[in-house]
Amino acid sequence: MDVSATRSHPTLELSRSIASGMLIQEKVQTLYMSLGEIEGLTNDKQLMH
Repeated sequence: MDVSATRSHPTLELSRSIASGMLIQEKVQTLYMSLGEIEGLTNDKQLMH
């Protein structure tokens, strides 16, 4: 049995964690921008009433 295959690879795990964090940050930014657009549309609609 190859012991190295069962061992954790901290560098790989760290890289995956950083990549996951970056992806989450990008998704949050996209969501925030979309919500801002929706809020702007809602405010515009309220001004028309």
